[in-house]
Amino acid sequence: MDRPRSHRGAFVGVQTYRRALSRVAPVFVVAALASGCSTSSPTPLSKNAKAVVQHAPTRPTRPAPVIPPADGALSGQTPTGTYDNLEVQPLPADFNAVCEGQFQAGQVVQLHGSGYRPGANVVVDLSSPGEGSNFKHQIASLVANATGDINANVRIPLGTSGFTVPGQSESMAFLEATGTSATSMQTTQVDNAMFGIVKPGSHCATVGGSG
Repeated sequence: MDRPRSHRGAFVGVQTYRRALSRVAPVFVVAALASGCSTSSPTPLSKNAKAVVQHAPTRPTRPAPVIPPADGALSGQTPTGTYDNLEVQPLPADFNAVCEGQFQAGQVVQLHGSGYRPGANVVVDLSSPGEGSNFKHQIASLVANATGDINANVRIPLGTSGFTVPGQSESMAFLEATGTSATSMQTTQVDNAMFGIVKPGSHCATVGGSG
């Protein structure tokens, strides 16, 4: 059935428009996606709606450094220790330059230590096998003088045998003098000495001053 001429021309024009639109529409979609724009229509804001402005996050402020307290500022803190040499000398009558630093059990020796708080109690311990469960035995209790020194005569116990040292003819024992340091109430001053223990009858064994 033939359409009227006026309607046929309109029909042909619509078909031509649709074909042209189908060719152009993909181009607009690709361009919109490339530019990051949405192809949907934006939702209109109401009259009372307010635009929300997003700010970049604020970087947190760096905390201030922690400064440790000064020495002694904390109560109950673990005491620290300072160390020095404890001088051990024979009595003048027993002096023998060849046998320096070697003594026998039962001998009286002179002690000299320093670095203590004036008036501090100083405990003198001997370390040797057989001297208690931890090889340590207290042999003297002294008091530091006004200059923080200790000077005393003490006797090496008769049962002192000393620790065996490979390659040494004599065994070794230790004296340790412990008390409060002159630098701080929280510091312990420890003066120590190592010396040889010779057997009775040795050429370094002494008799004078040992009784």
